[in-house]
Amino acid sequence: MFCKRLTIAITISLLLGWDCVSTSPVHAFSVKEEREYGQKMLAVIRSEFDLLDQPDINQYINKLGQEIVNIAGSQ
Repeated sequence: MFCKRLTIAITISLLLGWDCVSTSPVHAFSVKEEREYGQKMLAVIRSEFDLLDQPDINQYINKLGQEIVNIAGSQ
């Protein structure tokens, strides 16, 4: 399980580029770029993990995500 998580973390880092862990200036993604990266990450995650289809858990995760958006903003 640890190897799977490490592989995903490395893959996501490579997809995003190392800018996300450097001290270089912040790069704002366009909506199109963000969507493309999201689709790439989703493909990697779906290939590595089984999807969970439990309404209670899905509702909880969606609630957490909404709380993050409320605090951080949609951008």
